[in-house]
Amino acid sequence: MHRQRSAGGIRSSGANWLARSFSILLLALAGHGPGGFHLQADASGPGSILADLTGDGQLETIIWQRIGGETEAGDFFQVRVVDQATRILWASPAVTDPADPLAFGQWHFGVSLPEWAGDLRGDGSRVLIVPAPQSDVSPAWFRVFRWVNQAFEPVFVRALAGAGAPGASFTWTEAPDPMDFWVSRWIGRSAENGLVVEVMSMHPRTGEIRQALAVMLPKGGAFEMVRWIQPPAALQSNPGSETVTRP
Repeated sequence: MHRQRSAGGIRSSGANWLARSFSILLLALAGHGPGGFHLQADASGPGSILADLTGDGQLETIIWQRIGGETEAGDFFQVRVVDQATRILWASPAVTDPADPLAFGQWHFGVSLPEWAGDLRGDGSRVLIVPAPQSDVSPAWFRVFRWVNQAFEPVFVRALAGAGAPGASFTWTEAPDPMDFWVSRWIGRSAENGLVVEVMSMHPRTGEIRQALAVMLPKGGAFEMVRWIQPPAALQSNPGSETVTRP
């Protein structure tokens, strides 16, 4: 079974998906604030995120657009940061090598395009979170960039994982426990200014996949899962299909 990752999450089908996507959008809008909300209808095309990167209360726009034609690996994108006067503050290099730490794209082996930006820990530092490309159901890894001196600099590539219960601690790790839940998608802000995330888990023996929506808050050097928005529920796969669908 394979999961097709996009900037919008898991590809799903049916009326349930439409209803759930709309509810997720309303939840994110309820308290997204100035950092980290974006709406992108087509994961294969250009998109944008609004976030206050400079700390002046003004929203910058993070834009990504396809560069060049399709390559053997797939499509490459350039990411730009634009201020409210439409001045370009930063642009990623127009690289066409997926191994480059500043490469962004929609490749045959997975999508790696911006998903969230803002003050992640409430300490004034601004980050950009980009999913690392993947094509299977396994702990999602994220590329984290920090906004420093008017530019995004790569920091690390790790998974954010923890136990599936309110009060659990989620930490950045390079060795996620197979029994843990992991953050699979960054959605926005909650009403209490927490982080709204989608989390998933896969039972190591049965292969059952569960998915939930949760709110997290930074705590010490980790994140505390404070409550469920939607508690864990099993996902189902269509027989003979590689696309995961929601129950």
